[in-house]
Order: sequence, then C-alpha cells, then structure tokens
Amino acid sequence: MHQPSSNWIAVLLTALLGVGCDGPAPEPDAGARDATIQPPECARDVDCDDGVFCNGAEACEARECRGGEAPSCDDGDVCTADACSEEEAACVSTAIDADGDGHIAIACAGDDCDDEDALRFPGNLEICDAEGHDEDCDPSTFGEQDFDGDGAYDARCCNTGPSGETCGTDCDDVRPSVVPGASEACDGVDNDCDSSVDEGVAVAGYVDDDGDLHGDPDRPISACAGLPRFSSLGDDCDDANPARHGAQAEVCDDVDNDCDGTVDEDTREVSWYADADGDGFGDPAAGAIRSCTPIAGRSLLGTDCDDRAGAIHPAAAERCDGIDNDCNGLPDYRLAPGDLEDDDGDGFIDAACEGGMDCDDRNPEIAGGFPEICDGRDNDCDGTVDEDTSPVVWFADLDGDGYGSSASGAVVSCTAVAGHSLRGGDCDDRDAARRPFVTERCDGLDDDCDTAIDEGLSRGCGSDVGVCAAGRQACVSGIWSACNGVGPSTESCNGLDDDCDGTPDDGLSCP
Repeated sequence: MHQPSSNWIAVLLTALLGVGCDGPAPEPDAGARDATIQPPECARDVDCDDGVFCNGAEACEARECRGGEAPSCDDGDVCTADACSEEEAACVSTAIDADGDGHIAIACAGDDCDDEDALRFPGNLEICDAEGHDEDCDPSTFGEQDFDGDGAYDARCCNTGPSGETCGTDCDDVRPSVVPGASEACDGVDNDCDSSVDEGVAVAGYVDDDGDLHGDPDRPISACAGLPRFSSLGDDCDDANPARHGAQAEVCDDVDNDCDGTVDEDTREVSWYADADGDGFGDPAAGAIRSCTPIAGRSLLGTDCDDRAGAIHPAAAERCDGIDNDCNGLPDYRLAPGDLEDDDGDGFIDAACEGGMDCDDRNPEIAGGFPEICDGRDNDCDGTVDEDTSPVVWFADLDGDGYGSSASGAVVSCTAVAGHSLRGGDCDDRDAARRPFVTERCDGLDDDCDTAIDEGLSRGCGSDVGVCAAGRQACVSGIWSACNGVGPSTESCNGLDDDCDGTPDDGLSCP
C-alpha cells in the first residue's frame, strides 16, 4: 500500500489544524463542521512520490495517488544473485559463490571446479585423504605425504581426474628402505614396491627354536638371515637347549655341549652371565664370571635384552604388544608379510592386535586419543570423522622427517599446514635421521630424541673392531650391525669377538 505524497499530507494537516499560510482559517459554518474531511487531490505523479525506489513508482491517476509495482530484478542469469538496491536506486546483480569459499564456479566464468564444496578451490592446500578428495581443483596433485622422508610420496594419496587416477608411488611410507626401484632386502617387507616380499633374497637355513643362533639340521627352511629363530648354521643337536650347539665350548657339566657325541672333552673356562629372570639367557652388561663349572643363576649366553622379564629373551615368540619380546631390537610381531605391530613408529600398536589403538598403522598422526582435526580422517580412531574438531599446534618440520620442533616455529590451525607436522619432539630439525622412535645408533648422539645417548649400545661402541652387544650386534665404524656379519661362531685367534660373548679371542692361547 503506497503512502500519500508529502505535498498533500501538508495540505491535509493545514486543514485539520485550521492553520493557513496567512493565519487561522475562518470559522466554518455549522454545515461544514458535519462534513467528512477529504484528502487533497493530486495534480502530478511527483505529488505521490514516497521517496522509496524499490517499491515501485507511485502515480497520480484521476487525481488520486496509486502505488506502483516493485521492479523485477531477475536478469535471467543463473550465475548471478539479483536484488534491488535502495542505495543505488537500481537493480544490482552479483556473481554467485554458492559455497562461500571466495571462488566463483567455472560454469559462471570463475575458477571453482565445485561450487558446492567449500573445501575445494584453486590454491587450497592439497592433502592426502582416504577418499582422494581434490582440494585444489587440480587432479594431478594428490597430497604430497612423505612420512619416511625417502623422496617418494605415499601410494595411498590419490586423486581422480579425466585421464584416470594419479597417486603417489611409495607402497610403505613409514620405511625409508621401501621405495620403487630399491634393491630388495631380506627383511620381510616389499622393498621395491612390486607386491612381492623378499623375492630372490631369502637364504637357506634352519629353524632355531632355542635362540642360540644355531639351527636344527633336521628342520631346513628358507628365510632372511638375522631373523629370530632362524640360523644359517645347522649344527644344533638340541634345539631346546641354548647351551648346546656345534660351536659351543665344552664345559664341566657332564653334557655334550658341542654336539660331537663326546662329553666333557677338552673342557675350558668360559664366561657365565647373570640370569636374574631365569629364562636361560644372561645380561651382557652385568659382568661375566669365568668358570668351567656352571654357576647357579648364570647362563652361557649373554644375549638377554631384558634380564628383568622372563618372557623376554632371544628364544621368546614375538607378541603383538609393542614390546621387543625376542630381543632382535624391534617390536615386530608380523600380522602379515610387511605388516608389523607398529609400522608407523608412533608408539601405538595396530588395532588388529588385541588392545591395539591404532586404526591406521601407516600414518603416525592417527591413533586412539589423538586430537581430531579438519582433514576428513578419523584421527582419534573412534569411528567418526572430523567430530569435535578444534585448532591444534602444527610444528615446523624443516628436515621433512615427519617430526617438527617448536624451536623451528609453530602455528595453530584446524587444517593441515604445508611444511608442518602435528608431531613435535624433533631434537635436531636439520637431520632427518634423528627423530623420535628411530633405532638408536652408536654415534655419540641422541638419535631417538629421548635425551639419552647410545642407550643400550654399551661396551666398546665406537671402535672399528667392535664388541658385540646382546649377542647379535657389533659396533662397526660407529654403527651397530650384526655381530661380525653372521652372529656368534667359534672363537679363533683373530682379535675379534667371534662368539659374541664380549671378549675377543677368549679361552685361546693366541700368539
């Protein structure tokens, strides 16, 4: 309904108040007082104008003001939002940004490939997500995730475009030894990403159930040298007793220690190691006692990695519990070929293990109890994606090893930040070989960032000759490797610790 123009409103007020331009109006007669007062008549359209543009133009028709029709601002273009602007006194059309990400749809001459997805537009940070979501409108990018820092991107990162799927090439992005083109090593994983494990590199050997590094000649197998309960030597006549095998020195115990069919011939003093947990394996760091006769509470084998736990020793079966049960230096229960209990090294065991809390054991930023962030993943392993998200701290990761440091810089964001990691604690952000959870090397540095240096790698570490630790490793040029390359063997006069008991040429009269 249109309002009368200000011109005739003034006339009406003048009549009602009895005030004219020259003073009070004359007193009407009695008949005039009873008559209905009529609004003044308009003479022109301007007399009816209410000053509002968007309700249409008012007009004077038959000397009465009539309202107009609001302008139709629809320009017929689906790419624009049309509205009447009172400020501009005109219809205004603006380009539509349906998802509010600041980019207009390609169909409307913009650059947004999906104007219904606020997380997909040119220039957005591409991330590696399980659904292959294209964040940056470029199907050739897929989220350059390289947790192990080997230069190859995770094969689980993919995007699909008109020409097909584009993905990374690293089939195991938590092991730097695994990358397309790498040489296959005998380690139980697919090093060259050809879907085969240990092809052409397994060696012939024997089952070694008692963990003395000597196998049962009646149980030949093909496996990787150095694996627990496997030996390339088949000279063990009693694979249930780690104190009996073909290279064992004969001691004064009425037992055929060296498996030659003769008892107590050529006996000699040997080293006996404290065996506090009674599991048959002694502590290599506790100090040995030389004797030909067995000593109660001691063992011939100083190869126990935890002499406080009877269930942890070289002959123990590995369990899926995040602990190195068999003393090979790793918690490596094998769920499947190339699939271990904690592949990503985040300290949480695979959800496939009883009590496991890691629902993605190839991503060290996902595990039970981790913060939920805005990345389309179930970060906290509760079965729900991106619920209760909130900004978190991202640490600058200068060396690209997957761990950052507050000393390198940090930002707060709910979404991923390029060049940053959720995981802090990197004690040297210039060296990718030093980060939490790596295997400690004997190099005088804190490699695993736990504030301890060369822990567990004592006795002679750093010498070129080396002294064996835990019966399985030697320090060669500052790096621990398999003891003399093969493990314990018969001691000989060569200045080396052949039998891995911690003493070179022990028991021999060498020139």
